[in-house]
Amino acid sequence: MITDLESEMDRSQIEKVFDILSQNYPLFSEHDNEWMSDGVNSTPFKNSVSVTLSTMTHTKRVIRAAVELFSEVSTPHELEQLTDEHLREIFKPVAHYSRKKITLKEMCRQQIEKQGGKVPQFRE
Repeated sequence: MITDLESEMDRSQIEKVFDILSQNYPLFSEHDNEWMSDGVNSTPFKNSVSVTLSTMTHTKRVIRAAVELFSEVSTPHELEQLTDEHLREIFKPVAHYSRKKITLKEMCRQQIEKQGGKVPQFRE
């Protein structure tokens, strides 16, 4: 299809149209991917926590809870130190929040014991 357009328009006209469209309609990666724009998958730790929270929960609710959580913690050590009551309050927007709190605390405990608090970059 581009070939047909190019036969009717010269390259500079196509670039002008693309520039106008780009200014008025952001690219998907800059606009629609909330996981990227809110940074809930910017590190292996954040990604694993966000994915755990996402089970049976709408994305917007996961992001709201994850953003609040990640304003306070950025490592398994920090998450494990939060009280159960505080985590329950942060996770309230997500489905099965009490169970996910237990699961995440256990996940962090295992990461601390088995990997020194580092989240593996690859599945083993």
